[in-house]
Amino acid sequence: MTSRDRFFTEVDPLNRRALARGVLRVSAAALTIASLLGLAGRWHWIFDLFANFPLYLAVALAALMIALAWIRDLRVCGLLALPLALNLVTLAPFVLSLGAPAPAADGPRLRVLHLNVLGPNPDTPRALAELATREVDLIVILELRPRWGEALRGLPGYEFVVEHSRRDNFGIGLLRRVESRARIVSKRVIVDSGHPPMIEVEVEVEVLGPDGGDELEVSLLALHPYPPASARLYEARNAQLDYAAEWAANERARGRAPVIVGDLNATPFSPVLEDFRARAGLVNSQRGHGYQGTFPATLPVPRIPIDHAFHDPRLTTTERRVGPAVGSDHLPLEFELAPAR
Repeated sequence: MTSRDRFFTEVDPLNRRALARGVLRVSAAALTIASLLGLAGRWHWIFDLFANFPLYLAVALAALMIALAWIRDLRVCGLLALPLALNLVTLAPFVLSLGAPAPAADGPRLRVLHLNVLGPNPDTPRALAELATREVDLIVILELRPRWGEALRGLPGYEFVVEHSRRDNFGIGLLRRVESRARIVSKRVIVDSGHPPMIEVEVEVEVLGPDGGDELEVSLLALHPYPPASARLYEARNAQLDYAAEWAANERARGRAPVIVGDLNATPFSPVLEDFRARAGLVNSQRGHGYQGTFPATLPVPRIPIDHAFHDPRLTTTERRVGPAVGSDHLPLEFELAPAR
């Protein structure tokens, strides 16, 4: 008989139950602390990371409550209802139809696809094959390296509006479908020594009807902040989000409808990202369209949503979908905007 077998035969059932209760209680404490730490994401980068996982925490807490009820530890089981409710309330606007998008008015549409291609990803044919099937007005590309720029120049039916490739993971580009009604009025690459580059474009979409023309005027900002993997990078990401919020306010003051697109390295559950949305006065396009996780693409369980599109309240998201895996660690995000009724 091995020592392991001897241990389990010598420990009586009461002691085994006590051991199981102890393990479950420690797990309950750990999950409760993890649920609460996410609320403090405004003050520390590690806490902000905990804010990304309410779905996983809710599932783990529910499973733990079942196990505690099974061993009749009902007091601790009841206490776990509080952190479970906290995570469910956080998830509710993104898994239910709460905050559903406003109805769209008749008129022009702007369809955008966003994809972080993963700079070192060698599978350019796979990504190009998927992009070639999408009839969108604009394609925002992140982590654009020279090799990717060369490959995307051969994408049928599309042309580069902005190609700002780099050899690190912060190149950025914007393509336009040649036959699109979206007209680029102005464009520029915003390069700041403290931030990764951003693309700003003014877009007009005109649709002719029986009563004349109807036009949609949008200012679009595409960005890819640093991931908050340290205190310095956390502050740098937040500073770029502050810039984007101020940019949105300025564009609205000019009479244009701001739209912000990008891999923001934060989920909508992060207090930092919610503060950004509120300061910018924007609507999260994810609301009313489901959870729609995009990262990491290879994860067999639900992914976390860190690829985003925020827009002015005068607009509404008529469609929003996550595309299939294309060899990147991110899934494509495609959405359509229209004037809100």
